[in-house]
Amino acid sequence: MLDEAMRTARDDYEAVWWSGRTPDEHVEAYAYAISRMSTDTPHGDIDVEEETWDAARVRAREDRVAQIDQLWAVTAVRHRSSGRIVAFNELVISSDRTRMTENYGTLVLAEHRGRRLGTIVKCLGLLRWRELVPASPGVVTFNAEANRYMLDVNEAVGFVPTHWEGAWNTRLAP
Repeated sequence: MLDEAMRTARDDYEAVWWSGRTPDEHVEAYAYAISRMSTDTPHGDIDVEEETWDAARVRAREDRVAQIDQLWAVTAVRHRSSGRIVAFNELVISSDRTRMTENYGTLVLAEHRGRRLGTIVKCLGLLRWRELVPASPGVVTFNAEANRYMLDVNEAVGFVPTHWEGAWNTRLAP
């Protein structure tokens, strides 16, 4: 799957991976991509406020993570001509490296969809994670039912549904 996805993405994109602190050369682009989680991820009918991320916010999160000995790894896809990170996937495990891994954010920026970048970040991330944390027995992830594309990627990679959650919101009168 990874090889096929890389062929689809062609030379327009470059996969990058890191564990721990975000490399300085990627931190601004990564922060921008994280900020797009609030605007580009299908949320169904749930209202989501736009979030702003910058390098300082990424570094503050990394400092909190280090204090509790969580291990994070990020797989990203960089658009070569713009230098932007246009897709990413985050895998996280607690200080007990024999526990389940959690998949936090996964996103492909809207204008770069259809090029198999979601498959690249999922597959490459899982392969590298297995090398980094071989004692973790598996990965738990989640998706909105409205995000059929990422559900398709997860199912193709081998994730299976285990439970469903609901989310509701209401607008309060002024």
